Amino acid sequence: MIYDLRCLYLVMMLRLSTRLSTLESCIDIAGGSETDICRRIEMTRTCIKALDRNIWRSSISLHTKIRLYNVYILPILLYGADTWSMTTTSSRRIDAFDQWSLRHILRIPYTAHVTNDEVRRRTCQPPATHLITTRCLRLF
Repeated sequence: MIYDLRCLYLVMMLRLSTRLSTLESCIDIAGGSETDICRRIEMTRTCIKALDRNIWRSSISLHTKIRLYNVYILPILLYGADTWSMTTTSSRRIDAFDQWSLRHILRIPYTAHVTNDEVRRRTCQPPATHLITTRCLRLF
């Protein structure tokens, strides 16, 4: 009986709004993941900027900064990523944000002519979409 009431409540909430945010994951009415991806990117950007003065612009070694990025920043971005429906647009958006984050950590200004491959080589980081694909394939 309680389960039926929960399902009824969930259906009513879906009818009232075009998106549902549960367990820190946002589900679009059409089944897309774009709103959740954008929300995750903004949450992650806020965390990166909060750590800007104390961590990213400090004299800590690059290796330690990358480890902190992997431990504290990537989990915020990739939470629930194994359930996202990935499109080309969302993949590009995630990789662009990941690239921005790494450039921010390396203190490379946007006017510098440093290729994305060079940034990946310096940080030894795979693209975020590669991590998402690996996580999805681990489920099967």
